[in-house]
Amino acid sequence: MKWIKADIHYFFNNIDTCLPQDDPFQKMRLAELENMKEEYELQVKVPGLPAQVKELPENETFSFDYQFNIGHKTTIYSEETKRLVIANGFHWKDEDDIKDMYTEVFGVPEGSKFFNDDAEFGRQRIASLNSLLISLCTAIPDKFGVTEEMVQPFLEGKTIEQAMAAKRLFIIDLAILEGCPAKSDEVVVFLPSDPVYVWMLAKMWYNLADSTYHQALTHLSMQSNIFQ
Repeated sequence: MKWIKADIHYFFNNIDTCLPQDDPFQKMRLAELENMKEEYELQVKVPGLPAQVKELPENETFSFDYQFNIGHKTTIYSEETKRLVIANGFHWKDEDDIKDMYTEVFGVPEGSKFFNDDAEFGRQRIASLNSLLISLCTAIPDKFGVTEEMVQPFLEGKTIEQAMAAKRLFIIDLAILEGCPAKSDEVVVFLPSDPVYVWMLAKMWYNLADSTYHQALTHLSMQSNIFQ
């Protein structure tokens, strides 16, 4: 583990976790936070964007061997991609055409079997890098524009109020992305009952927004949340 350092005593609860305020080793936690503040000094590198770590600590940087392996694999994948495009062309009519682009170098992704499955999309939310954004829905935000009639077929016989009372309704708010360039500011609600490709594209665009949030905040600026 990279964060284990020499000449420092560490204490752990055996097969147990707890909230920060209930940590029995408060002094150790505070000492770790102070050390992280020193190692992960923040700096606003681009005005208007979130603060980032000024300089990564040595144990957070990639080793020479790691960088060499990544560069080597990138070269192989790039050459293989060019060969496949030349051999198969640029136009695909269906999913099977895309699968034909994969060879032993790439391997057909396991997710290709169920990439458009709604249950898998839900699993990705729970297992994703931004699962902490999921919150219990206690009221439908006005800006959301969802009506009872829209979601009734998907609430297993419950009304919105019943689903919220049973704590079965959750929400993710990516409001921080508001203001990003878009073709239209019109509020559109997409549903699983929409035409198959419309719903597919809605999920794909959501995954893009989710990954954008992750890269800009959770990943690149996660330390700023720790120290606030």
